[in-house]
Amino acid sequence: MRKIIIKVPATSANLGVGFDCLGLALNLYNKYQFEEASDFILEGFEEEYSKDNLVLSSYKRLFSEIDKDPIKVKITQLENNIPCCRGLGSSASCIVAGVIGANFMLGNIYNIDELIDFASMIEGHPDNVLPCFLGGLTSGLSDMGEIIYTKYDVSNKLFFKLLIPNFSLATSVARGALPSEVCFKEAMDNLAKAVSLPLLLSQGDFKALKVATRGGIHEKYRYPLIDGAEKLVYEITDEDNIVLISGAGPTLLVISQNDNDIELNNKDWKVVKVKIDKRGVEIK
Repeated sequence: MRKIIIKVPATSANLGVGFDCLGLALNLYNKYQFEEASDFILEGFEEEYSKDNLVLSSYKRLFSEIDKDPIKVKITQLENNIPCCRGLGSSASCIVAGVIGANFMLGNIYNIDELIDFASMIEGHPDNVLPCFLGGLTSGLSDMGEIIYTKYDVSNKLFFKLLIPNFSLATSVARGALPSEVCFKEAMDNLAKAVSLPLLLSQGDFKALKVATRGGIHEKYRYPLIDGAEKLVYEITDEDNIVLISGAGPTLLVISQNDNDIELNNKDWKVVKVKIDKRGVEIK
């Protein structure tokens, strides 16, 4: 009986100016086991995620791509360390696990680039899916459904922390707050910073990073949706810290030039130190 265990990392996408194209893999993980069964069975998932389970629906979609009935499986969530609806790629982790599990049951008929294309199609954009697959810092763009991507190293001179609130924010709500257009000057400023950001993260040039991460085109529209976030940013942003919205929020990503602790007065938020996951998804 075929069985596979898939370990997928959390991700932090956008990174301010890298809206829908840049993402980091972080060392928080969900782990799933797929094994052949007489029926579709879900085990270990929280009750609210059992009805419309994204792992299972992504699994089935890969079979539908080749017009084949899905092989029945038992999917067990062995570990759940990526908070849901917090801007840390929990949906991407489900999608990546689902398509890899399906590909395994099909005899690995797709290569990783094809799986990236398919998972990005389900997700809608590659900024969370790519680092989930590849680890590290990634950039990606879609050309007629084909994802063109690059992976970068991240400097060991940089330190990363998450400020995770005890409330969630639906991605659909966060995306709905964005305007349909941005002005030309604002777009040019964002572009100039975005093209520099991967190199600066790989070099660990903190002074330049503070400039390159300033003023992402999406953040000013999303901060009002995150209770207490703007005050936290004001209190924490200094010569040692850069604060960005992680994904669509509400989690905040802190990039620091030291490993000092952050003390929060707001009890609705917690600080989690993280490191860059360099490997991406792991399969056993």
